[in-house]
Amino acid sequence: MKVEPQAWFEMGLSYYKMDHYYESIIAYQALRTIFAKDFRAHWMPDPQKNKELYKNKELTAALAELDKVDENDVRNDGLLHKTEKNIVIALTKNAQTPTRFNKKLKVDIMRSEEFSVPGGVNDTDYQAGKLLMDEARDLQEQGNRFEKAKNNKEAEKQFTQALAKLEEGAKNFAKVQVASKAYEVGLYQAASCYTLAQQILASEKIRAAMKPEEIEAKLKELTELSLGLYKKYEDHVAKEPDNTEEGIERRKKLARGVLLSRTTLHYGAKDWDNVIKSCDEYMEYEKANPSGEGDAKLLTVVFNKFRALSNLAGDKNPPECDAYLEAASKLVPQLKEKDSFYIYALQNISQRYHNALAKAEKARLDQAVIDGYDANIAKYQTAALELKDPNERTLQEWGNLLYYNEKEGKKREACDIAVEMLKRFDPQNRNKQIGDEDEKKEKDIWDTYMTGIKDVIAKGYSSDRTKAFNCLKDHEVLIDYMYDTREGVNNEDVDKRPKHDKYNIDYEKALKQIKTIKQNYPDCPTHKPTHETHYVNGKSYLAMIEDEIEYRRRIIAVRDLLSELALKVGVDFEKAGDQDSAKKYRSIADEQLTVLEEVYGDVPEMKVKSANIKVANGDFQGALDILYALKNKETDTSSARYIDVSKRISEIHFQKGEYNDAADYPKFIAATAGMESNWVKKNWPDMKAFLDKCYDKGVKPLEVVQSKPSDLPVDYRPKSPDETEFEQLKMVFDLAERTPAMSNQLLTPEFLQKYNLLKGKIEHFSEFQKLERLLLTHRGKADEKEIITDAFMARYNAIDELVKVERDAWRAYQKFDQAITEYGGPDKVPDEIKNARANGLTKSKELSEKLKSVPEVKLDDKPKDAKTEPAPETKTETKTEPADAAKTE
Repeated sequence: MKVEPQAWFEMGLSYYKMDHYYESIIAYQALRTIFAKDFRAHWMPDPQKNKELYKNKELTAALAELDKVDENDVRNDGLLHKTEKNIVIALTKNAQTPTRFNKKLKVDIMRSEEFSVPGGVNDTDYQAGKLLMDEARDLQEQGNRFEKAKNNKEAEKQFTQALAKLEEGAKNFAKVQVASKAYEVGLYQAASCYTLAQQILASEKIRAAMKPEEIEAKLKELTELSLGLYKKYEDHVAKEPDNTEEGIERRKKLARGVLLSRTTLHYGAKDWDNVIKSCDEYMEYEKANPSGEGDAKLLTVVFNKFRALSNLAGDKNPPECDAYLEAASKLVPQLKEKDSFYIYALQNISQRYHNALAKAEKARLDQAVIDGYDANIAKYQTAALELKDPNERTLQEWGNLLYYNEKEGKKREACDIAVEMLKRFDPQNRNKQIGDEDEKKEKDIWDTYMTGIKDVIAKGYSSDRTKAFNCLKDHEVLIDYMYDTREGVNNEDVDKRPKHDKYNIDYEKALKQIKTIKQNYPDCPTHKPTHETHYVNGKSYLAMIEDEIEYRRRIIAVRDLLSELALKVGVDFEKAGDQDSAKKYRSIADEQLTVLEEVYGDVPEMKVKSANIKVANGDFQGALDILYALKNKETDTSSARYIDVSKRISEIHFQKGEYNDAADYPKFIAATAGMESNWVKKNWPDMKAFLDKCYDKGVKPLEVVQSKPSDLPVDYRPKSPDETEFEQLKMVFDLAERTPAMSNQLLTPEFLQKYNLLKGKIEHFSEFQKLERLLLTHRGKADEKEIITDAFMARYNAIDELVKVERDAWRAYQKFDQAITEYGGPDKVPDEIKNARANGLTKSKELSEKLKSVPEVKLDDKPKDAKTEPAPETKTETKTEPADAAKTE
């Protein structure tokens, strides 16, 4: 009795100091089970029968050492009491090792026996609640592990059990009597249990076993129970002061816990206004009672407030959402201390601005509002993407980072991102993943894929050969759009092109073909794999091709943007006097242009880019040679390309110091269209400033004839080739009208067909231009809804569609006329060209008839206070003869 209990105690203490918690627990448990009062009665002599034995001083002292108590008969410093405290500490330490057994061991041992707890909270109800709370937390951790492993069924089972344990624990805590020392903490813990239970339910971890209305009712119940207990706790604290140092510190700590829990409860209940209110209360408390350990909690409160403001912003339409978005945005920088909070906030606020942008565009709000939303999207998306490890960013994420930097005007940063992106994803400048630089090898690669496709189609449709054949043909067309051979590209005649290369590369048509295949063959194994052999590198054949198209288009778009941005950055560095950096970025632009020429070929867009690079390198004459050649080839002097090239020529002449040549084109526009004309406003808004710079360099100013405003042309549009050709047709038509005897000879069906098509094309294009001017002039203005009505948009869309069809039909007609000369007569023209013309004429007639059912709209696009002349009447066409040509401006 004197030696053995002390030996077990020292053994347990030694194991504990060596972090051998299992052994420590066993030693302490041995001491408690062998020498506890109740158990001693089984093996020690009966005190009544052996009174002399118990008079032994050494035995009496040993028993007193085991069961020592103070005058109030409360366990104090006896060896058994020390053992209880040490075993609880050992169990707690052991439970911190992340295994389910360790956590459960503490709960099982403490539940099976009555323990006192360090800190003096020995209330039985309190201890029962504490054990249930520990069990619930263990179940939550298990649920989280199952959830991470995608075992949602088992996870929900664990969370459901945890919810029940928390509710039971709360009830036990609430049973603690007022007279108990554990009463105050019991109130707090009861409310905490309900708070944790509400969080489990609010986080949607339990859904399958409960109906939505049951969940809502339960959430409300748990929220009210928890808030009620926190209020009861605060009322108790107010009535029962505790001026001890320990009590003051404990209450300060719990006060923070109450305020923090309120933010969580209101958030779980989606009571956003009260979330904000409770968060502000916590912040005020923290300000008045600063605590180092409060920093993490303060961050959580800021996060809760951010989410509440964000949700309120999402519930409202612009501009009502702006105040909430702005308030939420101000909290984002404070969340940088925790990556998970910060990344969430960046992505969330970006999405909110994106939603606001979509709503603003739909409501046709001012452009300034829309631009503001757009700028914030770029700002927060950029910040989010920059946080991610560059090695972990996908091609799309790199593209988004490039896009947003460019949108924010960070040209140099955007260039550097684009260069890095291309190094990572296309270091060999191939602009593709699948394929090879050698055309023959590339054809072999696609032929290999086609063989695999043929095999899986044959197996998938083994019982339906017709379906298999048609499906295979559609896939052959798809693959054909993905690569070119030299023989194919050099032969415009489809019949002369090699097998499996009847079409040039066309990614738009390829995507449409994929869509067609999915619609026509929904169960085809090339996109609905039924066996692992139907996959290519882990993807179905069609998914693999879609990825390839996305890759190619994105890489080419990056090169296109980089070629332009690098040129601008080079100019900026040159202006700043940094010639080395200017040369570096001009070299990047030149390199990308070389790669792009392989993609696009010798097209006008590439020539313009090449001219701009020559300007940047000081080769002004070389740039002018390219641009003048382009301008001379452009037959339509009203086209955007003709206008842009002409402007660029003027700007280069100015850079060369050839100021008279620079002023030629803008002076011509000013003399014919007028400085204040719609043409100038639309195509060259700062033309006056450009001319003034020319005049400052000694160019003779334009002499403006003073006349009434109504005598000056309001708009300028150079006579198009269509109008020039129509004038010739009109002369023939007028001659036929004046000479009836020649009418049948002149007005042949072919002539009338051509006459009517061209006349309609001119008239409809003229109306489309006027409608478009109205749209541009009034969109975003106060009178927008009055002018841009549903009827207006119906007419606009119908005209827009017809204009495009008539343009294609007229091109087909011109190609037919050229073919007559080329092939030696209309009968010898290939069927393909004949059919294209016939189809174009048929479609344009159909849309012209359809347009008659769409009401016309008023085409007065002049200011209300301007003097306008009446519009000329438009003659309608009869079935017997065509009407007069429409008058042109």
